Amino acid sequence: MNWSSLLPLAGVFVGSGLTLVGQGLTDRRAIRRDELTALRAAEAQDKAEWLILQRQTIVELQEMLELVANTRGDRGPRFRLRDSIAEEAASAATKLYGRIARLEDRQLAADIHAWLDATHANTEALLAGMRSLQERLGDQLRATHKP
Repeated sequence: MNWSSLLPLAGVFVGSGLTLVGQGLTDRRAIRRDELTALRAAEAQDKAEWLILQRQTIVELQEMLELVANTRGDRGPRFRLRDSIAEEAASAATKLYGRIARLEDRQLAADIHAWLDATHANTEALLAGMRSLQERLGDQLRATHKP
């Protein structure tokens, strides 16, 4: 048997082996790239969901603050809440604490707690404090819409 006749066959085997190694490296890079792409997509999805949650929280806080303020104000001796409104206000006050816990701005959350716990001198003071908090919540809401 002549060695020179086996050289082309050996070249085919070496070439095939190198091709398999190259494909393995390429596949590994492609898998890693796909993993990174999926990770980035998941992070973007998490951020989008977090922004939606923050927006919902802020809007719900604004609505609940107004409802709580409207039921706490001094409306005079003739003002009485219907039972359904009183129940809704009590439910809103309870939910308000849950929404405050989801708020990212801890200083604003502390200010809302302070407003809820404070004894206001009159309805105007109560509503002025609520408007200030509403404005700060609005600023936060607008900030979540900026890219």
